[in-house]
Amino acid sequence: MQLLSEDEVKKYIIAGEIAWRVKDFIKGYVKPGVRLLDIAVAIEERIKELGGEPAFPTNISVNNVAAHK
Repeated sequence: MQLLSEDEVKKYIIAGEIAWRVKDFIKGYVKPGVRLLDIAVAIEERIKELGGEPAFPTNISVNNVAAHK
């Protein structure tokens, strides 16, 4: 089993911090009537503002209905 390098660990920590900040940010954005696409775009923009890059397009699921950009 190969251990992660110190640089890799730092990147995971940064990614986790970005994820936490985006999750906290989007709670105030999600309201009845806001389009799912607008939420997805806001999430991706916030990730970039914080210095990250989305690994894949944001996906949102409401019950059994999924929407993505």
